[in-house]
Amino acid sequence: MAVGEQQVLIFTGKKVTAVLPNKEVDLGEAEADDHIMVGELNVPPGHLPDWDAYIVKAADVPPEDRDKWVIKGPH
Repeated sequence: MAVGEQQVLIFTGKKVTAVLPNKEVDLGEAEADDHIMVGELNVPPGHLPDWDAYIVKAADVPPEDRDKWVIKGPH
């Protein structure tokens, strides 16, 4: 990860906020088995990088991706 591309997740009870390189995203509530996805978005050449984060509910996580770190491309 390059300098300036760090991310932080803040948990307040079940409420989650993602602090991304260019913004904060209120993700709402997450359960213990939910996955939080964070990644850089594809932007046109010459535009500033943009990031996004979202929650994937546990029931929607494929069985092979449960209980592990998963790295995938943009959504």
